[in-house]
Amino acid sequence: MFIHGYRGKKPRYLGISTRAEGHYFAVVIQDKGIGMNAEKRRHIRGILQTPENPEDELRSNEGEEPTSGIGLLNVHQRLQLTFGAEYGLHLVQSVPDEGTQFEVRLPYMTSEEAHHVPVNDD
Repeated sequence: MFIHGYRGKKPRYLGISTRAEGHYFAVVIQDKGIGMNAEKRRHIRGILQTPENPEDELRSNEGEEPTSGIGLLNVHQRLQLTFGAEYGLHLVQSVPDEGTQFEVRLPYMTSEEAHHVPVNDD
């Protein structure tokens, strides 16, 4: 899963943690690897924030491989189709030669809210 994103240079650290926010649950994925420059961050954020035809953003990234970001977009779109447009992948930060941090945002319900969810017995 991670091999494609690292392109031959593995990070020194890969961590996964979680936290509950007011309206979503965050799975935080952080590495200490090569990071991204400003242009690459802009490109990835553009892919993840383009609601209409994000594939256009994939094609418009000159100088990058044509598949750059397609795996992130695939995961992001699947999360949004399953849970809604406010959820999915978010690039939190990335610093060249220091690393990158992403959040996977998922719906969050308290145990009290879950008791009020109707059950479909069809």
